[in-house]
Amino acid sequence: TTFAAPTLPIAPRGQKPIIAQASRTVGSMQDEYTQRLKSIGDIASLVNAGSDLDTILERIVYAVCHHSFWSMSSIMALDRIAGHSILVKQFDPYTPKDRPHPDRWDLSTSPTVRVIENNRPLVIADAPASVEFPGYRADAVARGYRTVAILPLRAVDSNGRPMVLAVQSRQRIEVSEH
Repeated sequence: TTFAAPTLPIAPRGQKPIIAQASRTVGSMQDEYTQRLKSIGDIASLVNAGSDLDTILERIVYAVCHHSFWSMSSIMALDRIAGHSILVKQFDPYTPKDRPHPDRWDLSTSPTVRVIENNRPLVIADAPASVEFPGYRADAVARGYRTVAILPLRAVDSNGRPMVLAVQSRQRIEVSEH
């Protein structure tokens, strides 16, 4: 939708009237909003096309990266009995498949417990420099990502373990936890 800007008195030489600038901004915001809704719809379609939990989770990690600015994503399960955060599904087009990398992290070095217990997202602004989460620091250095956002999924895996969605960016970006 385009909004018509009313005619303004003379603007400073070489500048467009402020309201004309604002109407363009509103239009671009609506385009961005429409694109986000389309992306959410695409993700929902991919998820709904799955019949079993394993397929649905695989499609989620794929769709998140193909419909956002995140480079990689994974779903982790909290296994309190084993004392680990366990990798359930992962989308990482950058790490060679033949290169070994961990599929579990000790809960004492993992933010998964905090995210699930607080039921709130957590952002690690610069994972390779993270002192608080050494498991993420080592993984970030090995796989080449910087910013991480971890969100509670409010769902359990096939073993009844609570899960989180972790998304990673190869560049450092500003992300709010709210």
